[in-house]
Amino acid sequence: MENQFYSNNVVINTTAEKNSTRKFESIELTDAIGFNKHINTLSNSQNIFVDMLNEWFKEKKNTIILISGSPGSGKTYTVIETVEYLNVKVLKMAPTCRLAKNINGYTVHKAMKLNWLPNSVLQNIIDKIAKLEMNDDYIQTCLEISKPIFETELCCSCTPNIVVIDEIGMIPFWLIYHIIAYFFKTSPVLIIALGDKDQLRPVNCDYNIFNVTFSDIDIKQLSLKENKRFTNEYFVIINTLKKLMSNPEEMFKYIELTYPMIKYITESLIKDCSKILVYKNKTAQQYNNNYLDLLNGPDIYLPQIYNNQIVENNYIRVKNNCDVIVTETNELPNGSSLKFLYYNNVSDEIVCKYYTKEVNLSRSKRNGMFPIAVAFATTIHKYQGDTINEKIIIDFDHSDNVHLIYTALSRVRSMNQIIGILNIK
Repeated sequence: MENQFYSNNVVINTTAEKNSTRKFESIELTDAIGFNKHINTLSNSQNIFVDMLNEWFKEKKNTIILISGSPGSGKTYTVIETVEYLNVKVLKMAPTCRLAKNINGYTVHKAMKLNWLPNSVLQNIIDKIAKLEMNDDYIQTCLEISKPIFETELCCSCTPNIVVIDEIGMIPFWLIYHIIAYFFKTSPVLIIALGDKDQLRPVNCDYNIFNVTFSDIDIKQLSLKENKRFTNEYFVIINTLKKLMSNPEEMFKYIELTYPMIKYITESLIKDCSKILVYKNKTAQQYNNNYLDLLNGPDIYLPQIYNNQIVENNYIRVKNNCDVIVTETNELPNGSSLKFLYYNNVSDEIVCKYYTKEVNLSRSKRNGMFPIAVAFATTIHKYQGDTINEKIIIDFDHSDNVHLIYTALSRVRSMNQIIGILNIK
């Protein structure tokens, strides 16, 4: 049964106004006391978001709030924790499974029922746009080519009052444009978009919502300045990197002078770190093989079984207690980190450790493979939006992408967590 909407007059003392009161009299709440406590945890600039939310409840109309900020500025916390108290329908989505899991939401593709398989309408559009040359008509051409997305491909099973899109910078501008248009064609909707203009750009598209201006869409912007992730010393370094992004050569020089640079990864370095971040999938595979070589115990080969036949030379190599991630399953969110425990040859299942409990995973009905991949080494793209607390090594594969480099270096809390960096351009 759906909740009935109701309004509360909530008088809230905030850190932004210690000696005064604020009235969010229009916000429809499920728990006014909990909301009050939550608001008191927010900083000055984070409280501005609550003001903007209150304004929308006063006069509900199609609105976009774009919240930007550096890693650790509290974008996700501010929005996700605040909307939990709202007595309206909220749809939360993100571009990857890992990010969607973090906000207890859906991937954009799942929420909008987008078919992205080979030869689909979406994939054909992506392929066409990837071949376009950059010119003055690029943005308009992308919007024209991608029109079928709006006309036939987007479908959301719910009718939300508020839509939250995390890490929006990873989504191509043309797809976001059509998603916005889709929701705005019905009842008044508030779209809250979160991201960092300096982090990873979309794959196969250089532009995101931070790089374009939609003449027919009004966007209200809020920039958060807080530091909730980094040590004070590392916060200075991260801010310096951000300022140098417009001058790549100076940025690379600064990294070489500031960070621990290494020429190659030794066995002792692999044993000292908890994970390796890389640019290319091929590099990740090489490091994962090295990682498995160093683990104790025999190799376990999990072959593909298709049409009741074992497919030769197509298998997943693992060892007991190796790090893996979920790639495709209904049992756990894709991107979940696990420890591989053993293969059960009676049930033809694998048993893994997920936090403190054991989970059984079956083969994919689609391809007959077990839905895991060794994940000691992982691409940088998979960690956008995450904070890493362990010690790491980063291999940039000679990339000159300043957004990729900035994203990787801003995953940790302090310089002490970075054991080494190699192959910076």
